[in-house]
Amino acid sequence: MKVNPYVYSDFIDYIIECEVISFDNVIKETCINNSHLTKIIEKLRITKFNHSDFYLCNLLVLMKDYDNLLLTLENNQHKIENMDLDNKAIFYEFYAIFYENKNEYEKSLIFYKKCLEIFSKHPNGNNLNSARFYYNMGLIYHKKGDHDKSLEFYNKSMEINLKHFPSNDLELAKLYKNLAEVLDDKCQYDEAIEYYQISLKKIIKTSPDNQKEIANLYNDIGNVHYRKGEYNKAQEYYHKCIDIMLKFQAHEYANLATTFNNMGLIYKTKLKYDKALECYQKCLEIDLKILSENHTSLATIYNNIGGIYCNIGEYDKSLYYFNKSLEIMLKSLPNTYLLIAALYNNIGTVYDDKKEYEKALEYYHKCLEIELKFLPASHPSIATSFNYIGFVHDNKGDFKKAIEFYEKSLEIRTNILPASHPHIKNNMKRKNILKSSLGNSQ
Repeated sequence: MKVNPYVYSDFIDYIIECEVISFDNVIKETCINNSHLTKIIEKLRITKFNHSDFYLCNLLVLMKDYDNLLLTLENNQHKIENMDLDNKAIFYEFYAIFYENKNEYEKSLIFYKKCLEIFSKHPNGNNLNSARFYYNMGLIYHKKGDHDKSLEFYNKSMEINLKHFPSNDLELAKLYKNLAEVLDDKCQYDEAIEYYQISLKKIIKTSPDNQKEIANLYNDIGNVHYRKGEYNKAQEYYHKCIDIMLKFQAHEYANLATTFNNMGLIYKTKLKYDKALECYQKCLEIDLKILSENHTSLATIYNNIGGIYCNIGEYDKSLYYFNKSLEIMLKSLPNTYLLIAALYNNIGTVYDDKKEYEKALEYYHKCLEIELKFLPASHPSIATSFNYIGFVHDNKGDFKKAIEFYEKSLEIRTNILPASHPHIKNNMKRKNILKSSLGNSQ
């Protein structure tokens, strides 16, 4: 009897009979759910045929069941060590995937390097696999915050793809996007936009129906323009993103919430607080439907709403939302230290506006302490904290202290932002006014 691989009941028989190597395509086309996958896994555990362990590991990765993935690998350790090099590399990659998803990045990199060493012995270097390993190592270095290493490995993957697979626009689009993300994190904004635009053109050319990815790229480009201080440009791309999402995606779609949040940031920057609050409330409405009550994205939107209430002088509401955010963040340590730093900053802002300057300095310094511990010394967030501390001393009338912190802020900002950026202009203007004032008083 001829089996149909796209019907769950025939799936196991199909892979056993045919020993399908193109596993990813079979999985994508079966559209099976997790309960079906669980049944398949149970049968694979007791079924012995060529590639059964390979299928089992792939299914466990698909289900994100990394603990059972490791258990399966350990149970087959002897078999793996006696495999030929090509098959051994396949299972080394499963180890790499396991450790990456457990945030044990150094161990993951060790296994990817073993894979590369094996495939480098092929006459043609087994280019497709090597490109994938370099790509995944680039991802890991990005997660580690080692941006230069990340760029190095992404570029190695790019070099192979351009040389051997120049028509694979989807893979190249993904690489250009990832390179743009690293360049964005390095504050190389013009290059980041250039690479995002290349990725966008390739997606539109090869997959015009992939509206989700096109919308995401519009959002990414908007984010970079926002960080450059080009708020009208950012708003333009956010609107493109929202237009697509409202047309092609459900209103509960998570990225739509993110873009509403980003639009709120734009309106806040333009001092249009009613519009900002409206966008944040739309974001919150979506997030409350799709996220758990302690999800960090909810903490982020509570924080942003608190910021608006602070700006319009409703300090009790502001502190209410900041505390809701802080409550969630404290449950999610250690991954939320920098988010907690942002909250300390915002609470400091409330006390500053209430003219409780010592309290404000207390929270600003708490924020700065975390940032100095977890961020590179030239990070823009540290510049912002220096600026806020300077601003409090400014409000207190301690102009020498204010100038000291304004200058610390400018030292960072002038190295990472264009001279026309409003942050630099405002810092420089206030510093010069204070220096002039001190000069006249002496």
